[in-house]
Amino acid sequence: MRKASPAPGDGRRPAGTHPTHPERASAEGGGATRELTFRRLQAGDLPLLGSWLALEPALRWYQGGKAPTAAELEAKYLPRIRGEVAVACWILMRQEQPAGFFQTYRLRDFPSHPAGPRPRAAALDYLLAPSAQGQGLAAPALLAFLHQVVFAAPDILRCYADPDPANLASVRSLRRAGFRKSPGPQAEGVMLLSCTRRRAFAQS
Repeated sequence: MRKASPAPGDGRRPAGTHPTHPERASAEGGGATRELTFRRLQAGDLPLLGSWLALEPALRWYQGGKAPTAAELEAKYLPRIRGEVAVACWILMRQEQPAGFFQTYRLRDFPSHPAGPRPRAAALDYLLAPSAQGQGLAAPALLAFLHQVVFAAPDILRCYADPDPANLASVRSLRRAGFRKSPGPQAEGVMLLSCTRRRAFAQS
């Protein structure tokens, strides 16, 4: 879970040009990620997503302490659902039930990201549904998302995440999923982590 979403001015696309991902993604391997799948965020999911964002820990780490209104959710996520903004939003499914929210975007579309506009690189943000928290699900879900969605694009070689350093639970989960602290200077208020394609699939 990260502190903030991509900057509003970043990632604008002409209407109808969705990022190149399928509508659904599922695991091909085994292990803990087999029961985890992803489907595209839909307009009908926004009330559920809003209820997740209104509760801790998402309220603190994702929303800055302010629960979103229905109008704010629509303004932020409907352009992403329509493909007008280059952020691909997904619902994590576990045993056919919604269990979390994930999004990914190419860094070339978001120069304001702490990692900068790097080629052949993406970033992700995530949160788990309250019913899915405290069960050790975050790391397997992150790994499943890397396998099924982020690195499904063959040109993406590295994925970044930028949690608040104080969000220790998220930092631990990202590390368990293969993310490591990126070398070089760190932006204030974030811990820049990354995972390579090779490292992600080595944990299959």
